[in-house]
Amino acid sequence: MLALSDESDFEDRVQTRVEELRRDETDAEGSIERIKRELGRIAEERQWVITQARKRSITDADMGKQLAGLDAQRETFGGNSRTKVCWSATGQSG
Repeated sequence: MLALSDESDFEDRVQTRVEELRRDETDAEGSIERIKRELGRIAEERQWVITQARKRSITDADMGKQLAGLDAQRETFGGNSRTKVCWSATGQSG
């Protein structure tokens, strides 16, 4: 265990660590917002592709390829339970 020379040294170290954690929290919140925006964009594009296929503007094969590409983009966000929560927050199933 680290021996601290005095109480003020301990308080300085605690304050420094609290500031680091606050910066990390802010960075994480920014990352979450960026991921949500990107997942929302992918969800919108996915719906557009489906709409185009329903209108017969693209073939079912083209739709499949485009949806596979969008699914791959979505997976770049990890494809874990947190990503699925963000994906469902956009109104999509994952």
